[in-house]
Amino acid sequence: MSGGGGKGGSQTSSVSYPPWIQEPAKRAIQRGEDISRIGYIPYEGPDVAALSPQQVSAMQGTQSAASAFGLPQANPLSNLPEAQTYAGGIQGYSGAPMAQQLIDDFRQNRPGQAALYDSLFVDPFNSPQAAPDTSRSSGFGRSPYMTPDDRSYGGLQRDWTADIQPTGLLGGII
Repeated sequence: MSGGGGKGGSQTSSVSYPPWIQEPAKRAIQRGEDISRIGYIPYEGPDVAALSPQQVSAMQGTQSAASAFGLPQANPLSNLPEAQTYAGGIQGYSGAPMAQQLIDDFRQNRPGQAALYDSLFVDPFNSPQAAPDTSRSSGFGRSPYMTPDDRSYGGLQRDWTADIQPTGLLGGII
């Protein structure tokens, strides 16, 4: 028995989308691209609540009781940083200063990688135009905030719409 190659023909299949889904799908992809340009948004509020005055008093009372029985004492508040006061008088501790230090170290130690990362997102200190400038949009899959030059990394120019393939749970509808 042999493999029988070459006796069949070729078959081509294509997927066509109904007109009512084409424009909404393009807008959804565009919106996804626009949202992906927002980038990292750090949380800078309190992560952990500070001790209440009642909790501090309870700890001091426990220390006084321990002292009355001759037990060793330690200041339970000695390792805590000073609590920060946030909006509404809420006191707490934030990991934001430590996270910012890590980001600053990353930028100092890996400036090229940091520059590439930053090029993927909008400038967080200068807001883009309030309404998208549609004159810069070239249609399907293009962000009005990005020019074709913005899509070149290390001299590699890509057509980002070529990556979009009709696959998914809905059998290629989206």
